[in-house]
Amino acid sequence: MLKKIAVAGALLLGLTAPALAVDGDGMFYVRGAGSYTCARWLNAGPDERINAEHWWAGYLTAVNRFTPDTYDELGNTSVETMNENLTRICQQDPSQLFAIAAHRAIEELHPTRTRKSPNR
Repeated sequence: MLKKIAVAGALLLGLTAPALAVDGDGMFYVRGAGSYTCARWLNAGPDERINAEHWWAGYLTAVNRFTPDTYDELGNTSVETMNENLTRICQQDPSQLFAIAAHRAIEELHPTRTRKSPNR
């Protein structure tokens, strides 16, 4: 399912990228599990949950790539804790897009992110 959405304030707070990839009206397409509602995440079975986890991991990789002074936004946070954070955020507004919830969860982790590669 593909959805065209407005860039929500949640996507603009906290994390800054060199440039936002949006059209002239501030719109962008969300593909895959990011276009699910939070209600779908909350009621997902194991296969759909794994699909959504893969989606947020890919989204997190993009955020890592385009956020200055960041190696890994997840830092020392486990996948399980990230999923718990997503569940908490989704329970607050089950109608919001999973992409918005994922970004909010990542924003919460930003202060404790890993800034430099541990291999350097």
